[in-house]
Amino acid sequence: MNEGFTMENLTGLNHLEVLQLTINNKNWVKGIILSTEYLKRYGMDKIEDYFEINGIEIDEKKIKKLKYEQIVLTLFALRLINKKTYRAMLKIIKRREKLLNKKEINYIEVKECEKLIKNAIEILQN
Repeated sequence: MNEGFTMENLTGLNHLEVLQLTINNKNWVKGIILSTEYLKRYGMDKIEDYFEINGIEIDEKKIKKLKYEQIVLTLFALRLINKKTYRAMLKIIKRREKLLNKKEINYIEVKECEKLIKNAIEILQN
């Protein structure tokens, strides 16, 4: 399935399948960008669940305004993720920032991107 990414060929796929598709198609930039977006949503959901379970009222709009790094730090501070996951999530956003300004990706970066996308899949499965 090397046809690339369009809304038509992604319809019906869950986020894990989409990330796996970015690996299969070697679309590293899209994979890293989608990883951060999926992990951000994952983090917001975990934070909202934490507050709800603990009977703490919080404005969901405030959670939605949090930046990726703030979400990751909050998850770690609330002990909703461990240190390994915390570091993995931060590495993904750092790689995203580097990739957004690049025209070409070298072999070492390809391997790192593949590893980071696989890390995102692993985190999202938990």
